[in-house]
Amino acid sequence: MDLPDFNKKQHLLAYELMHAFLDSWTLSELHESTEAGLARLFQADHVALCLMDPALPRFFDWKAGETGPFLQGYYQWYQQDFVFQQLTRQPNTALSDTEMLRGEKLENTETYRRSRQAHLRLRHVLSILVSPESQQGQGAVALYSDRSKPFSEERRLILQWFMPFLKSAFQNVMRLASLGFRQQLLEALAHQTSASLVLTEHSREVLRTAPVTPLLEKWFSRSALDLAGIPRDWVERLTELVRTERNPIPGRDTWRISRPGEELKVTFRRLPRLENGRFWEVTMEEFMLLPREWLRLLTRRQIEVATCLVREGCDDEELTRLLKGGREEYSVETVKTHLRAIYKRVGADGRADFISRALRP
Repeated sequence: MDLPDFNKKQHLLAYELMHAFLDSWTLSELHESTEAGLARLFQADHVALCLMDPALPRFFDWKAGETGPFLQGYYQWYQQDFVFQQLTRQPNTALSDTEMLRGEKLENTETYRRSRQAHLRLRHVLSILVSPESQQGQGAVALYSDRSKPFSEERRLILQWFMPFLKSAFQNVMRLASLGFRQQLLEALAHQTSASLVLTEHSREVLRTAPVTPLLEKWFSRSALDLAGIPRDWVERLTELVRTERNPIPGRDTWRISRPGEELKVTFRRLPRLENGRFWEVTMEEFMLLPREWLRLLTRRQIEVATCLVREGCDDEELTRLLKGGREEYSVETVKTHLRAIYKRVGADGRADFISRALRP
């Protein structure tokens, strides 16, 4: 999603905020580096950031300025906060108080009562709950206004535009909080059991974990790799991600390759800036889409149909379209015939039972 029609100063501010999100290592650093910019860009009077993690002593870690006293002890009343209630129902979605209150008067809420006790004049809020993938905790950004005019829809869309950068920021903060300090990052990556590559923004390899090489050998021919042993498709994707960093294309940070019954998912994530440059982590996850014993029971064509069904979970018409791909051997009736034969061979009662059993650990 492109930024709205900002003037030059606003574009520059948005760009500076984007890098502040990506280059922050701790929640305090994240708040300090973005507070003034967020206040200016969103015309907010107060900016608060929160890390929510079950491992924290009281679940919530807030970094805030004047709203600090208001948010102190939040763990005691968060379930009565209309902001928390609505954000948890729509994670990764920017919401304003106009949407969250649903016609209820702000003055009737526990949130307003608490803010008045803290001698604040909060009238409006714009917030987003950030739920990074593969992380136990969550993050939140809360922008408060003392003015009578609510946050505009344009401001809400801008906050939504920042979502990819916020997700990376909180993912980095949560990950590095467990490490203790930044010098351990590369060492920790080098010793972890998952398949990860660390590349420079020019696709030069910095390190790889032990599981990477056998996965590359399994999934890629030698001709698919460049001279440094990196898949050429990944080099192209990373080049694109670096080029479009200011205006990321949704979904392009994930790359997939499938073969009958299994899939390799590859995720690109920009790491915070280190003293000697910028780096990207590329993680590889291998999935069995079909149990191995099913691969022996099904024909090659049935495996192709079954794999597509498990991966996409779509109806027969959409499944036919995906399978056809320019070929004429697939029709809706042909697909239905294959599915009936597949269900019979594996003993499934139907589509839902088949998918459920295929995805069962």
